[in-house]
Amino acid sequence: MNAPRIQTNLSLRQVLSEDFQEYPIKGGWGYTMEDVIIIDKNDPINTSQIFRGIQIEKSIVEKRIHEELIIFRPKGDRYMNIDWKMIKQNLYMKDDLVYDELIYQVTAFSSLEPYSFSGGGQTFWFEISSFY
Repeated sequence: MNAPRIQTNLSLRQVLSEDFQEYPIKGGWGYTMEDVIIIDKNDPINTSQIFRGIQIEKSIVEKRIHEELIIFRPKGDRYMNIDWKMIKQNLYMKDDLVYDELIYQVTAFSSLEPYSFSGGGQTFWFEISSFY
């Protein structure tokens, strides 16, 4: 069983900004290559001399998992003891753009049931051309 995809008209950037912090991203939620999260080194919020794109990817993975399993779920149906581990990474180049596909194993426990939730492979797509 995989975590449900979030269905909203809000951008991932807006949601993460409201719930956590603002990220230098645009695009979609990263469920597919067509819905990719674009990490933009040149975004105006990036004022640092050193751009840590990989750390941004990892942070967004964590935050999207929390959005899916806690924040966007009804109060009585939230998960806890959430853990995630990257099990695969693929790098693709298409039309002069660089894509990073990260696949994570996600485990958690439901607040309603004593059963373990285990996502067989939660996928996160990033377009990383600006810092690759």
